[in-house]
Amino acid sequence: MRFVLILVFFYISANFAQASENAQINKKINATYTQFIEAFDKLNADLVKPIYNPDAIYVPEHKSDNLFFGSNEIDLIYQRFFNRVKHKNAKVKVGFRIINRDITKDRVTDIGYYLIRFMPADHTEQPISEFSGKFLIISRPTSSGKWEWATEMNNKAKSEFYFDAKPQNGLFYSESQPLTRIKK
Repeated sequence: MRFVLILVFFYISANFAQASENAQINKKINATYTQFIEAFDKLNADLVKPIYNPDAIYVPEHKSDNLFFGSNEIDLIYQRFFNRVKHKNAKVKVGFRIINRDITKDRVTDIGYYLIRFMPADHTEQPISEFSGKFLIISRPTSSGKWEWATEMNNKAKSEFYFDAKPQNGLFYSESQPLTRIKK
């Protein structure tokens, strides 16, 4: 009987340790989404670059775009985009809703939806526009314990999919409202 109790104790301890480790990983991965959102809020590509692994691969949604390799190349995508937004005196917001996260010791795979809103300058009197999509992001840990995005791919999706996504325990979830509820 004592042997069975010892086995049960070790089993429960191992599961508790794994759950605790996964909670810490969730916190670190969720922080990358917070930093990405901050980069969009501030239109600052310097905040995006550290999110990506130096050898990251970005698979863009457009069939005419080639793959992008490395954080420097990916950083240029965001610099160009942010510069266009700044040139128009506009703002841009991004949100994420993670619906699935697979955690292993050397990789985290996130699947979810994103929503990007473009808010033109007030003097243009143009409406807010939005586009959304599905994404897959694979993160890998560095030797220092930081998690970086190693692979990202996305494609377009109806914004209803984003708004229909429900919060998942411990996973990143932006509190965005449909445009019908937002006034400029």
